[in-house]
Amino acid sequence: MALDLFAGYRKSCKPPEVEEPPDVAFNRPLGYLLVRALFKTPVTPNQLTFLGLCVGLTSAFFYLQYGYASLVVASVFILVYCGIDCSDGQMARLKKMNSRYGRTFDGLVDHIVGISTAMAGSAYAAWHSGESIYYWLGALALGSAILHNAAYDYYKNTFIRMTRNDYREGDTWDEIKVDYERVKAKGDQPVILFLLGAYRSFLVVQNTLIQLFNRGAAKSSGDYVYTEETAKRYYANNRALMRIWSNFGVSTHVLLIAFAGFINRIEWYI
Repeated sequence: MALDLFAGYRKSCKPPEVEEPPDVAFNRPLGYLLVRALFKTPVTPNQLTFLGLCVGLTSAFFYLQYGYASLVVASVFILVYCGIDCSDGQMARLKKMNSRYGRTFDGLVDHIVGISTAMAGSAYAAWHSGESIYYWLGALALGSAILHNAAYDYYKNTFIRMTRNDYREGDTWDEIKVDYERVKAKGDQPVILFLLGAYRSFLVVQNTLIQLFNRGAAKSSGDYVYTEETAKRYYANNRALMRIWSNFGVSTHVLLIAFAGFINRIEWYI
C-alpha cells in the first residue's frame, strides 16, 4: 500500500529537475493528499483550480483588513493556495485529464492570485510602515516577478521538451493560434475562446521577452527535433542551471512572503 502511494505520488509530479523545493517539501505532498481524498469523486482538475482561485482571493482580502491577526490568516490562506495550485495538475496527470484549456485556466488563475495578493500585501506594508513607497515597490516587484516567471516558464518547458519524449508541459504559439482560430470559427465556446486569447497574449509577451534577450535560443528551440543523443547532451549541459533556477520560482517567493507575514514584517520581503 505504501509503495502504491509513493508510486502514485511520483506519477503526479513534474520531472524533478523543474520542481521547486517548497513544492517538493510541502505543496506537492499536501496536494497529493487532497487528490487522493477526491480521486474517486466527480471533482475535476478545473474545479480544484477554481477552488484555488477562491482561496487565493481570500488571502488578498485578509491582507487588506490591516491587522496582525488578519495578516496571519492571509499568510495561511496563501500557503493553502499553493497546495491546491499543485493539486489540480497532480489530479490531471493521475486521471490523464491534461488539457490545453486546463493549463490555460490554471495559468490565468496563477496570475490573478499573484497580482491580487502582491498588491494587497504591498498595501498592508504601506499601512504598517507608514511609507507609501511600498505601493511603488510592490508594483515594481510584481512586474519583475511576471517577467521572471515568463522567462522561467519558457526555459522550463524547453528543458522538458528537449530532454523528455514521454512528458510535456506548455504549448507553442502555432498550436494556440490554430486552436484559437478553430474555436473562434465555431463561435459557441466563449469561455474557451477567452482562455485561448489570454494564453495567446501571454505567449506574445513571453516570446518577445525571449527574443529580446536570447534570440538564438528562441530560434533553435523552435527547430528542435527530439533524439536520445541530443536529449542526453542537453540534459548534461543544462540540468544544474535548471535546478538552480527552480529554487527561485513562485513557490519560494510565496513561502518567504508568508514567513514575513507571520512575523509581521511583510515590508522586509518587498
